[in-house]
Amino acid sequence: MSSFDLSQIATYREGNRLEAKAAQGGLPRSLWETYSAFANTQGGVILLGAEEASDHTLNIVGVADAAKLLDDFWNTVNNEQKVSVNILLDEDVHVINVGGGKTVIAIAVPRAHRRVRPVYINDNLKRSFKRNNTGDYLCRMDEIRFMLRVDDTPAHQALREAIANCLCNANYYERRGVVCVWGDREISIANPGDFRMGLEEARRPGASDPRNGAILRMFSLIDIGERAGSGMSKLYAGWESADLAEPYFETRFDPDRTTLVLPLYEREDELAVDEQINEQINEQINERQRRLLSMLKNDPRLSYESMAKVLGVSVMTVRRDIGVLMENGEVEREGSRKSGSWRVVVSAE
Repeated sequence: MSSFDLSQIATYREGNRLEAKAAQGGLPRSLWETYSAFANTQGGVILLGAEEASDHTLNIVGVADAAKLLDDFWNTVNNEQKVSVNILLDEDVHVINVGGGKTVIAIAVPRAHRRVRPVYINDNLKRSFKRNNTGDYLCRMDEIRFMLRVDDTPAHQALREAIANCLCNANYYERRGVVCVWGDREISIANPGDFRMGLEEARRPGASDPRNGAILRMFSLIDIGERAGSGMSKLYAGWESADLAEPYFETRFDPDRTTLVLPLYEREDELAVDEQINEQINEQINERQRRLLSMLKNDPRLSYESMAKVLGVSVMTVRRDIGVLMENGEVEREGSRKSGSWRVVVSAE
């Protein structure tokens, strides 16, 4: 918005990054086509309460009820049946008094992140628009497919490696099968069976002991799965390249089950959680207990066995550390021992 000066509106023209709409009868239907077009191209500003004159300059006509228009706008932009995704923040929408009793609404639509493009309307992917000069045009199917294209980044390669690793190391004689879940904050990939070597050893270059060698050989035919023992390092490096928090493993026993958790939040978020905890908890706890707090903050359903596996200590040591944290009031247990979860208590002081 800082580059758009309403005092200079007489010098502006509609173009590839500016669209004026009179909005005298409420929100115009064409508003959403322009929203989609700006989001799918280079972004732009939508002015409600302005119109293009015959000489192509812009005139301020004002809106009758800015508050109602704003309510209608936010309700609609957050309705997934109308708009596929809301990419706006509060500061992107401004009500501006321009004098003479006239008010306009300026909506700065940014270019959408590639992960949410194409932005489309009416719950119909074919209603994806693009901006070309002063007009909004439907995208061709090849343009839509291009925006939907999956990039082959190191993070994508890491995810493929993780799934291959899961299938190659699953114990198919155990109960339950392989389960992959894509959540809001993490991807979890779980397989029956435990690690055939220690986690630290598995992370060393050259370390490899697959449970299902035949499956690994099949993957190698399509260049998936690292036979030389570099798969684990490729996994961690690929996730780090996307600036995401470090993956970690959880292990449960009886029956044995291993879960790889791939966080979808950035490392800065993880560091911020750690910093907040470290600043506010009792200074007398040790570094291992601080790590426990960080782990429980990210995954409140961790078991004693999983925590012990990640920390490389015994279950008894973890139980003792948790006892210290609970006694200090820094951790609470909610629900039953079997299906409950942990809650990290951070003081407001």
